[in-house]
Amino acid sequence: MSKTHQPVTGIQTGVDDVARSLGSLAESSLHLAETTAEVMERELALVIRLSQRVRDQVLSADLLASAREQPIPARFRQDAHDIVDLVADIGAVLFQSSINFIDGLTGTTTPTSGEPLIPVL
Repeated sequence: MSKTHQPVTGIQTGVDDVARSLGSLAESSLHLAETTAEVMERELALVIRLSQRVRDQVLSADLLASAREQPIPARFRQDAHDIVDLVADIGAVLFQSSINFIDGLTGTTTPTSGEPLIPVL
């Protein structure tokens, strides 16, 4: 009986080791992705601030204010803001879903508001 029990235990140990290794790899990948995203966000913020400085040096405040009051450019501006908000929301949901997935693989949990990320129909 111990001869049949031993191989199953050995297989289970091997499977457990592989699962832990995959979880560790997933966790490391998530950390790398988070770090990369943080660096990209900081660089994007820097480019935006520099661009705003150049804009402010090149365009007069009165001309810029007058241009922003024009109806068609104002609607385009609002539409662009709405598109950016939608893309940011989708990106945030995908990011949070990947964190939840990795947490599920590694057996760790992240505090949530108690509601499901994607509603079940």
